[in-house]
Amino acid sequence: MPSEKTTHCPNCGVEIDVNELLYQELETKAKAEMSAQINTERKKLAEKTTAIETQAQQLETTISERLNHALATEK
Repeated sequence: MPSEKTTHCPNCGVEIDVNELLYQELETKAKAEMSAQINTERKKLAEKTTAIETQAQQLETTISERLNHALATEK
């Protein structure tokens, strides 16, 4: 039994390698799924980065306010 499966186009008669066709379809589907997954992870990472940057800004503000208060109290 041959491992290569082929068929012929009913319109033009060109020989089509079924294994190659299936491989290409699977590859395209896998790439699309991976791309979607990567985009989802990038979005999550961007959201986390924004949250961390916001926390850092809030922390800087708090430190600055406390430092200014401490300096004002010393005078």
